[in-house]
Amino acid sequence: AAAAPATAVAPAIAAATAATSGPAASVVVATPAPSPPKVCSVCQTDSGGLVTCAACGLCGHPTCLGHGTAKAVRLLLQPQYYCFGCTPCSSCRRKGRISVCRDCNLGFHSACDSRAAATKKVFTCSKCHKSRVHANGPTARKRKIPFEPNRGDIKVFKTMLQAVEDQKLQDDSVMSAVCMGKYKVQTLYPSPFPEAIAKHPVVHICEFCLEFCPCAESLQRHADNCPWRYPPGTEIYRKGSTSFFEVDGTDHTVYAQNLCMIAKLFLDHKTLYYDVQHFFFYVMTEWTRQGAVIVGYFSKEKESPMSYNLSCILTLPQHQRKGYGKMLIDLSYKLSKREGKVGSPEKPLSDLGLITYRSYWTTAVLQQLKLKRDLKVSRLSIADMSKETGINAADIIGTLQAMGLIKYWRGHHAIMLHDKPIADLIDRTSKTTLLDEKHLHWEPPAQGQQRK
Repeated sequence: AAAAPATAVAPAIAAATAATSGPAASVVVATPAPSPPKVCSVCQTDSGGLVTCAACGLCGHPTCLGHGTAKAVRLLLQPQYYCFGCTPCSSCRRKGRISVCRDCNLGFHSACDSRAAATKKVFTCSKCHKSRVHANGPTARKRKIPFEPNRGDIKVFKTMLQAVEDQKLQDDSVMSAVCMGKYKVQTLYPSPFPEAIAKHPVVHICEFCLEFCPCAESLQRHADNCPWRYPPGTEIYRKGSTSFFEVDGTDHTVYAQNLCMIAKLFLDHKTLYYDVQHFFFYVMTEWTRQGAVIVGYFSKEKESPMSYNLSCILTLPQHQRKGYGKMLIDLSYKLSKREGKVGSPEKPLSDLGLITYRSYWTTAVLQQLKLKRDLKVSRLSIADMSKETGINAADIIGTLQAMGLIKYWRGHHAIMLHDKPIADLIDRTSKTTLLDEKHLHWEPPAQGQQRK
């Protein structure tokens, strides 16, 4: 068929366009999807300063990809970058067993450069080596600058310098230590203190009411008018100079919140600051001439669906390594025994928390084994030990396995109490002093009632 003339084709196109146009017609413009932002393939961040391999597309920070800090600046200024696996030989432009110069990032075969050994991945090429010898030789008078900085380099340098100064000012504004009584303690983690307090490098804290003061003079004025000489709440234990106070988060909210903010300075995973109404706080103190000074505490949920007897525990750094941690844990289990329950701390435990708990479990289990051995009890079950100590059965089994006390004997798992090494361990560890339950004045609420 003969081709239609151009004049006949034009009206047909116009008619088709008119047929598809109208009030219901819409024009959809396809826009290309935005490319995802580049991130470092090692640390998975996009903080800037990334280089991309021109061959395989590997993206990352120079330091993450194995380059030194000094070399990272030169790589960012180079127009093209190749990773270790894609670097071609700069002489013959072929791949193979390439050695990369640590200074200029150029690759060479061992046959193309006399200093490139086939067994080394990183070396100094002949050109860079000659530059070093010439710059550091005895005849060298003045070290030459490898490249002349341009305006862009100077701008980048000033921006980075300003960022470092801003970060330094920000770090200086964060408090780095707290003073409690005669002790000045370095903090480990930031805490949500009020802004007027947190901007001071050293914060002074009252040992009795836990009030925050920005300076020593302010603390002295506060101490002259502070009526507190011991924590609020009810004293439930006292023997010698050691006391425990039960503080209800509902009745003494400010004190409990201050206690949590102080704890956050030394605990990385502490998250409870303000919602303290659902917790009891058991504060351990040592009596001095001025009053009862706090040395540590632990918190406990009023109603725990998982039967946890401890949520958070802290011994202040200035009072650590005195056995206070075991006494705090021992009180939590003695309260569980009074309630007729078997308790366990919230999991997972931190590294330091696990060490402290494993030490307490070892002491409590060995004391129980010594008692049964002295009474000449021939059979003892894990359930009986759990009921008498208040420790969860799984924690008891884990402790016995860690000490190597469980042995397979005559077709059963047994605890061998009369082996001399085990007997010596029981006699030595059982001398550790814990709380005396006769001095604990605390009773659980009656059936159907709840403590405040």
